[in-house]
Amino acid sequence: MDIGPLLVGKKVESYNLEEHRNRGHYGTVLKARNRIGKHFAIKLVPSKLYEKANKSFNEEISKYTDLGEHPNIGSIVDAGEVRLDVQGNELEFFFIVMEWIEGESLTTFMRAPNRTVSEVISVINDIVAGLIRFENSNLWHNDLNSDNIIVAPVAPSEISPRKFDSDYVCKIVDVGSAIFRGEKQKGRLTDLEFLAFHINEMQKVFLAPVAPPTRNEQFLLDGLQRMIAKLQDESESRRVSTALQLSEDLDSLYQAQLNTELEKPVTLADPFGYTNANDFPNDQYVNSLFCESMPWIDEIANRDVNATLITGPRGSGKTMILKSMRLRTRMLPTDPSESAGDISDRLDADGFVGFFVSARREIGNHCSLPRLPSWAESDELTVYYFNLLFAVEAIETIDRGSNQGIWEVAPFAEAEFCKVVGRNLGLGVTSSLASLVTRVRRQQGLLAKGDLGAPPAEAVLSGHFLTELVEGLRKLSPFMSKKEVVFLLDDFSKPKVPAQIQKALLPIIWNTGGGYSFRVSAHSESVETEDLRGNQYKLNREFKEVNLGQAYLEAIAQKNAESSLFPLVEEIFSRRFEFTENFKGKTLFGLLGDDDGGAIGAQLREAARQKAAHRFRYFGRNTVLKLCSGDISYLIDMIGQMTMLTDGRRVKKNLQHSVIRRYAWTELYRLRDVRSELDTDLNLVALSFGMFSRHKLIGRSSGNPSVRKGGEYLKIEVQLDGDVDETTSRIADLLQNGVFVDGGFSNAGSGVPTRRLMFRRIFTPAFPTTYNSSNTLPMTASSFKDFLSNPEMWLKDRLKSDGIEGNDQADMFDKLARPISNDEAQEH
Repeated sequence: MDIGPLLVGKKVESYNLEEHRNRGHYGTVLKARNRIGKHFAIKLVPSKLYEKANKSFNEEISKYTDLGEHPNIGSIVDAGEVRLDVQGNELEFFFIVMEWIEGESLTTFMRAPNRTVSEVISVINDIVAGLIRFENSNLWHNDLNSDNIIVAPVAPSEISPRKFDSDYVCKIVDVGSAIFRGEKQKGRLTDLEFLAFHINEMQKVFLAPVAPPTRNEQFLLDGLQRMIAKLQDESESRRVSTALQLSEDLDSLYQAQLNTELEKPVTLADPFGYTNANDFPNDQYVNSLFCESMPWIDEIANRDVNATLITGPRGSGKTMILKSMRLRTRMLPTDPSESAGDISDRLDADGFVGFFVSARREIGNHCSLPRLPSWAESDELTVYYFNLLFAVEAIETIDRGSNQGIWEVAPFAEAEFCKVVGRNLGLGVTSSLASLVTRVRRQQGLLAKGDLGAPPAEAVLSGHFLTELVEGLRKLSPFMSKKEVVFLLDDFSKPKVPAQIQKALLPIIWNTGGGYSFRVSAHSESVETEDLRGNQYKLNREFKEVNLGQAYLEAIAQKNAESSLFPLVEEIFSRRFEFTENFKGKTLFGLLGDDDGGAIGAQLREAARQKAAHRFRYFGRNTVLKLCSGDISYLIDMIGQMTMLTDGRRVKKNLQHSVIRRYAWTELYRLRDVRSELDTDLNLVALSFGMFSRHKLIGRSSGNPSVRKGGEYLKIEVQLDGDVDETTSRIADLLQNGVFVDGGFSNAGSGVPTRRLMFRRIFTPAFPTTYNSSNTLPMTASSFKDFLSNPEMWLKDRLKSDGIEGNDQADMFDKLARPISNDEAQEH
């Protein structure tokens, strides 16, 4: 029961309670007036509720005090205790008096149909500014729902210069649920997860516009989509984890949008920035920085009508490859002098055209809450939404190319194409591409906001829509007539794209007879293989797979890697250096030099034998490239940390080693914050396996000289016996969270299928151990389960089997778990 209405007309000290306004989780909020007629908000909570919830009123007040005054946080005025008569019963209340904000909740504010992009981003900026104060006070707000965010109009005379034009100020209210940042937020979204949800809800206003957004506005909306994806990223190293980081991203977005009307050449302030292709200011950066020479590119970027699944660790370039295939990207000039005719001639040589959709942004951004968006609860609406995504990408691209004079579209062909596509989407008849785009976007907006209960009766709800879209494109322009059409679906990975949505879309994506093909990127073991009707989609039947991590590791293991693969990786860095003023002419080899060419395993064993392990050094270009498991973005980041300390000059060996070792430990520590779907302690799994590998490399059996020491292990082969689904789920957990890299399938000697997992090489310097061992540790499904369930006990058992027990084990654990030795620390 909400007792708020029963309190109207009563008095709390000098405040008259005039109007009941809101009910919260613990208390009720009323509008009050003091003796001089000024309004305030008063929150009243029965003291018994504090006792029942084991909450401290004094602690709550101290949190308000810690926050202090901030323009984007509702301020506290007074607090205390009061006894009030409620229907004849005298009840004790705690009360908090806060400033009265004459505005509306964020939910109500966003229902208005005419909000501008600047107003929305200004609101986001205000929320972020308030959250920075919470962070600086070591607090989470812990209940950042839209009712606790108030948007108030500002009088013209009070408006101060702001980055984004807005006549509103936004304030976070109700700090009562705030907790200290070290505490667990059980059952609640974090502040930034709440904010990602709010941003997504706000940008839906612009999905069904009366008029198309301007180029500048679309740039800002695309930037918001990228922010949502970064706020929700499951990778801790890529996720925006603080409001301060988000504020910096907003500042960057503001600076970048100032230049959207200018055709500026690609420049880099830092050649080691932009480790994620989704962060590029525009797709011109893809054209300039993409290296087409990688040996596995030809398996993907072709006119093959067979569908391809592209897997690999985070940072292996999956998005970069798909964006490089996108027709809209390839339409951009490769240099300022390239004319529309030159672009047309260049594109004529391509055997295919690609249309790109980011599943992470266009689907995953809408699935941040446990409950799916309304369109995803209907299989028909899911398919319809998916068709709309690729329709708008294809239509906008063709219209843009026609306007730029890259290809010609005859009026009668345009009208016929719009008629067919409009009919198949149930949007009626229109004769221009621009008008059709507006209708499709408006329909997208209705779906996203939950205002479309069912697809139009005439809409085609199967892969046949894409088949007719392709046929229509080929008739639309001579340029398209002989092209294969490839649909590029990026990051179609669970859990960002929920299983139910994947199952609804599989018949379209892996359609082998539709006259089109898909290139789909995803994490390993993160795409469903069975649709809603129980149909199975199998590797090497409906689709093939290109595993970028496995491809890199296999290439680097070849004897000719130094003459084939290494120059290609050099090209990746050379392209970046070319667009950075103080790095022009530099090479990776020039920055890092070479290693000494010795066998790393022998060097580590000898260093251990002489009890001088701290003298060993990881250094040199070849060593650094071999520490990569295909996750090239991490390589870029690590080398960037080295050069940051040398201002682009050659990096000394000791500094290289220090950065490499610390980077390895940082990556291991990050696993502690990764949310395992199976509650596996991923950090302990990686530590235990690395320690075991180190022991096998240099350890000597204790008390049992007959036990021979084997070589170190960097691979596991897991037998797919027993409960295959359970084993596969455990493997997927390791692969998707970046502990191991997918090494593909093989067969054990018994003929039982096995899955090969390769330890991420970037971890190996932490222990330290080698990065190039070919030794493989076999595991049954049962032993694999034991390993993941209790990795520390698994390691102790392995050591015990080698004769190492008791104090010897404890001593070894102490030495192996020490991140950087004292001698190393003193040297660096």
